[in-house]
Amino acid sequence: MDHDPSQIPHETDESLKSSNTSTPRSRITFTPDTQLSDIGELIKGVRHSVVELTQAFENLPAGQGPNNVTTTLSKTQRTPVPEDSTKQLHALRKQLVAQDKTQDSHIMKIKELIRQVLMAQITDQLRKHLREMIREQLGQTIRERVAAQIVGEVPPELSQRMGVHRQQMHDVKHRLHNAEARRTNAMIRSTHLSDPLVPLLKENGDSCAVFPATLVELFALPVPEVHALLDQYAVPRVEEDPREVDLNKFMQYIGVTLQMVPAPWASGAPLITSV
Repeated sequence: MDHDPSQIPHETDESLKSSNTSTPRSRITFTPDTQLSDIGELIKGVRHSVVELTQAFENLPAGQGPNNVTTTLSKTQRTPVPEDSTKQLHALRKQLVAQDKTQDSHIMKIKELIRQVLMAQITDQLRKHLREMIREQLGQTIRERVAAQIVGEVPPELSQRMGVHRQQMHDVKHRLHNAEARRTNAMIRSTHLSDPLVPLLKENGDSCAVFPATLVELFALPVPEVHALLDQYAVPRVEEDPREVDLNKFMQYIGVTLQMVPAPWASGAPLITSV
């Protein structure tokens, strides 16, 4: 529908001057921010406004310029709009596009930096792992080849002598351990029955799984377990011996300088005295 230009109200110079003087013209400036989170929030908010304004301009009829846009906005909003608003919006849009490209460039640089750091860490871990695997594999291969070479080069008599020496060294370590254990157990007194006992090694060099931790635990063992304890250490015993005798044999074997004496009365507890 055509409109008569004479019927369109025009603002006088005085009204434009008053509007220009009463309402200060706002200027939008943007300062590049190094923090990507702040740039993201700024672009997100301003982009929404620009999209709405762009859609409004695209919906206008063809042939309307900045003057008609200003007149239309003045009619609908009833507020004076400066004539260079369109230029400011276009400039703002260009700035947003430039900042968007800058932000994308910063993001790509950060992604590339993160990728390089991760690759460096992964490469370092893989290098250490491969180095350790190679060291273990080489060590195993060298040991196998040396063992095979020794078997082929060492005479049987020398090999037997080496076996005897190894057994002698094992026996010496076994005796030293038991001697040190007996020396420590000999320090326990009748007033400190809860002090820990040092286990002795069996004749085959193995440890005893049922070795009592203290003399209190030893004295609480029933007769079958006391017999099993003596048998593991190959301590001679007599089946008919009383329990106190078997306990004294075991304490003497492990180095404890105490003995259990039956009570003078039948219902009393046995006495613990020094040897």
